[in-house]
Amino acid sequence: MANHQRDEDDDEMQNTYQVRFVTDLPEQYKIAEVPISVPGKLGRYGLSEIVNHLLALDPPKPFDFVVDDEFVRSSVEQFISSHGLSGESILVLRYVIAMPKPDLKETKDMTDWISSVDASHTECVFSASYDGSIKALDRHGDLIASQSVHKMPIKAMAVSQDPVTDLLSLVSVSKDMTVRMSVFNSAERSITTTRVGKGHTGSVDTVAIAPTAALVCTGSWDRSVKIWTSLSEDRKDSDTTARKKRKKEVKDMPCVAELLGHTQQVSAVCWPYTATLYTGSWDHTIRVWDVDSKTTVNTLTGNKIVTALSYNHVAGLLASGHEDRAVRIWDPRGKDTQVVKLALVSHSSWVSAVKWAPTSPYMLASASYDGTVKLWDIRSKIPLHTLESHEDKVLCLDWQGTSRLWSGGSDSKLVLHELDASSLALQV
Repeated sequence: MANHQRDEDDDEMQNTYQVRFVTDLPEQYKIAEVPISVPGKLGRYGLSEIVNHLLALDPPKPFDFVVDDEFVRSSVEQFISSHGLSGESILVLRYVIAMPKPDLKETKDMTDWISSVDASHTECVFSASYDGSIKALDRHGDLIASQSVHKMPIKAMAVSQDPVTDLLSLVSVSKDMTVRMSVFNSAERSITTTRVGKGHTGSVDTVAIAPTAALVCTGSWDRSVKIWTSLSEDRKDSDTTARKKRKKEVKDMPCVAELLGHTQQVSAVCWPYTATLYTGSWDHTIRVWDVDSKTTVNTLTGNKIVTALSYNHVAGLLASGHEDRAVRIWDPRGKDTQVVKLALVSHSSWVSAVKWAPTSPYMLASASYDGTVKLWDIRSKIPLHTLESHEDKVLCLDWQGTSRLWSGGSDSKLVLHELDASSLALQV
């Protein structure tokens, strides 16, 4: 009886706070935006129970709660205290549908380590391997075509659609110090190398294609960034017979510019706009280049090796991966570009790849040598989910559309996870 009395006394002594629930979700998920009192000890799960009760949802849905573009990941009382907010004020909690853990859909065994995966095409996915081959696969990961392209391990690959021929161009770079362009013909189920660029004096580790698909950028262990033209002299030739006669001829890919400035190997390139190029290096810097003038217009300086770059067209933010286990978020538009906007630390080893979700201002995926893929919403420093479907280092990842996430690694496995489409549609 005494213990029961103490429990009631403790409940009475708990701090309560005024909160107001608001949302941008569809009408069926909206509740009256009036202040209500909640116990300070409640976290996201307790708050989610309140919203579910007020909405009378059956079955219930999990919700996340956002204050000023930051997820609430503690109790209400701890959040108010840690952010220096007044306990007397009304805390406005914007609720969104929580993202459920992605489903593991496919695991495909490949012939060697998978160094690069490109899923930018909606109907097929391309993988590049340490055995020098490129493979074209369908949406389920079943083989369509395979071709040995390099004599040494491929380090990176990028895919674009030729605006004239509509064929898919696969640009790969390798430890053999070359960049090669191959063409995928879905009707013939073939991959054919058409051009080769030589000029780097070290392993070529990263590649990006310009938004116009007319130029290619590469970064190398020789510390240089090179720009190559991907336009072939006969791309506008509509004569099918003539093209077939030439298809086995491998032509030179001319280097049209060299960008110098990095003091160590260039490990990442990102080309989001025709006139703007980002490069990352082991010299701890990210350089912003004006492509027309071929000059560095800004340098984002950190203190760790840069391993990966990805640009978010919706939010205008740049994500970088690093060897110190961190993913860093930069706003290259700001005046104070030396300060990292956000650091996401959860991996236990080198971050090998980062990729923004195509249409989201917040969602990001990262891969690591720790064998995991992590899904982030940058409104929280805690990952939404950790995917542990690989048996060794994860070396690459890419989004296919908004809900499919492919990854590959040193376990020679190509893995597909799929996010819940209905939850994605309600992300705001």
